[in-house]
Amino acid sequence: MSHPHTEFMQREPSATRSTVNIDRVDPTRVARFCAGAFGRAVIYRDARCAMIEGSGIKIGFGKIKGLQPIPWPEESGAKPFPLGLQGDDLDEAADGLCALGASQPECHPGAGRWRVLLDLAGQAFCLSSPPVDSP
Repeated sequence: MSHPHTEFMQREPSATRSTVNIDRVDPTRVARFCAGAFGRAVIYRDARCAMIEGSGIKIGFGKIKGLQPIPWPEESGAKPFPLGLQGDDLDEAADGLCALGASQPECHPGAGRWRVLLDLAGQAFCLSSPPVDSP
């Protein structure tokens, strides 16, 4: 059975990626964290937003007053789409992210294949190993 969106996947792209925007209470603080995590620079910041850029994509951070992180683990099933990061060595990558201000919650699913960390605002994000090529 073919994938229901195969017709779209086989076409030439109509657009390319440009920007991803993430809502946070303190956009400059989270932009600095992500800039450090990705080895990028904060290219813009003001009282309402901040932006980092690198590898052909911009990540914008917008200020939302009163925004509360969804607790981890979230038992009700409500969760935003989390930011997903990759590191060759999970322990090393997690230690580096924690040195930038992330934290590791008590709950660690993933059986060594991936981890959940919390950003500076307490919002969960995922850290995984690169996919292993199958023979």
